[in-house]
Amino acid sequence: MNGLDGEWKGRRMRVVLGTVVMGAAVALAAGGCSAEPQPATSAVKGVVTAPAVSKETGDTLAQGKVVDKGHPRASVPVLAVAWPKSEVLDKIAEGADVPTAVVARATTDANGLFQLRLKPSDLDPVYVEDGGDVQIELFLQNQDGPSWQFTATRGDKGWSTADAEPGKERPLKAELELDPASGELKVRRLDTTAAQG
Repeated sequence: MNGLDGEWKGRRMRVVLGTVVMGAAVALAAGGCSAEPQPATSAVKGVVTAPAVSKETGDTLAQGKVVDKGHPRASVPVLAVAWPKSEVLDKIAEGADVPTAVVARATTDANGLFQLRLKPSDLDPVYVEDGGDVQIELFLQNQDGPSWQFTATRGDKGWSTADAEPGKERPLKAELELDPASGELKVRRLDTTAAQG
């Protein structure tokens, strides 16, 4: 599961014949966003989600702004979902559910800003690779909404993206926008000069 930063845009994983393949995700429903909380446990297309960790303290995992045509969008739920580490995925039988977990939630403020926080100690080891990497999928609205994935790494000073400059630990910082034509989440990275999704 290497080289996944920003490459899983709007996709879900499903186990097929012992390997992981990608399938199209459901786009954000037209009709706007709601600030209504989503259930902590759900099963969507072969993905089963564990109860959410609801913490407002902890290290910043991701932060940024949700926009629509450049204008801030208020009251949009943003979720961070962790995928199991490679060792766990390799053992999941064909057709079985893939356990994911909502590890952080936020709702954008009046300026469209959000901050997702997570204490590394609150994260179940089943989601953490031996080197400390965690595959995170960001969703708008709910787990059926548009999404984008990146690799987060636990460091001495908090969370960082796996593609951050060496020695510079920093969380993901990005501007998120739904592309109405494709239904995919457009991400403009603000934390690095790495290729943008």
